[in-house]
Amino acid sequence: MYLQIDPRNGNPIYMQIIEQIKHAIQIGIFEVGKPIPTIRDMAIELCVNPNTVAKAVRELEREGVIKTFVGKGAFVTDKAKNVMEQDNTEKAVKVTESYIKDVKWLGYKKEQTIELVKKNWNKLEKENNHE
Repeated sequence: MYLQIDPRNGNPIYMQIIEQIKHAIQIGIFEVGKPIPTIRDMAIELCVNPNTVAKAVRELEREGVIKTFVGKGAFVTDKAKNVMEQDNTEKAVKVTESYIKDVKWLGYKKEQTIELVKKNWNKLEKENNHE
């Protein structure tokens, strides 16, 4: 299985499971219309309580990422990627807002901040191309 939980992460385990399943959908490990592993299988593989996995599955269903069918399992919905895109956009906005507040506090102006982002973006791209 492709899910990994880090008990030292600081985030609740059920939230880590949610994020891991969403990531697996985004990169194509779990496909639209296909089942995800069962609660029991995930609990065994991750060495966590089945109730913790069930909580994650319920939340994913509430968000519209998966749909469960009694006796058949949980399946990735066709709107899962749209839900996750919206989720990612919201996360990016929060991270960006936090970054802007921090650099403003440090005394940077808008143009200086944009230049910092460009330089670091380019640096990361170069590093990733050399790997």
